[in-house]
Amino acid sequence: AQVMLVIGNDEGGLYHPNWDANLSWALKLQAQMDRQFPGLARPLLFYPQRYNQHATPGSIVLEVGTTGDTMEKALTAADAFCEVLIQVIDGLHLRG
Repeated sequence: AQVMLVIGNDEGGLYHPNWDANLSWALKLQAQMDRQFPGLARPLLFYPQRYNQHATPGSIVLEVGTTGDTMEKALTAADAFCEVLIQVIDGLHLRG
């Protein structure tokens, strides 16, 4: 199974002033997925909705698997994403 990051913006007309920071965060995650688990990530979906991502900095939507995947495959993909998330957070912590 693959995962997909969904990032909203304010093009739909709803207040979302920091969408670019969320996009930057998602691009870091996407790049690490490509390095650590090639093929894990589907292309990032950048969409003119905010998905409540305006409420908290760093908010993203993560879609895991598709209707054609088994639960086992989806859980394996989710575990891999969690490893990526840890790597990115640890990297930010070490630099910050």
